[in-house]
Amino acid sequence: MILDFFKRKKKPVTSPPPDPRARIHPNQLGDVGQYGEDKAAEYLFLHGYKIIERNIKYGKLEIDIIAENERYLVFAEVKTRTFYSDDSKYGPPSAAVNAKKKNNVRSAARAYLNERGYDKKPRLDIIEVYLNKSPDGYSLKSINHIEGAFGGQIFPSQQRNYRK
Repeated sequence: MILDFFKRKKKPVTSPPPDPRARIHPNQLGDVGQYGEDKAAEYLFLHGYKIIERNIKYGKLEIDIIAENERYLVFAEVKTRTFYSDDSKYGPPSAAVNAKKKNNVRSAARAYLNERGYDKKPRLDIIEVYLNKSPDGYSLKSINHIEGAFGGQIFPSQQRNYRK
């Protein structure tokens, strides 16, 4: 059973804009991170994934995007970086997903699966979003989707919450 700590805070499900190729200027959103998550959701949508939920929270734990394809239920952590040049002192966006963050996403994914169960195999991914900065704002440079980035299983041993 899910502990009270994992009680879900409900947020409305959002899906990609009607035209997934539409450009969204981050100055309109006021948040580069949200812009990156929107671009990651568009990317998944254009690559055959169905967006199930976004920004779902269990206590202080959050999953940026939950999506599915024919085989997997994907829990995606999105990391966005802006660059003034090709040289970055911070490293790739995935470097920001440390062991604590991985454990938090894994715990939130467990809570989601315990609450709902699922027929598809769960997978934990990282989506790196790279943006160019110009005087007019930000534009998408590239996206790198790292499938199974966390390695291992969501559950310590494969549990009965989903069928293989």
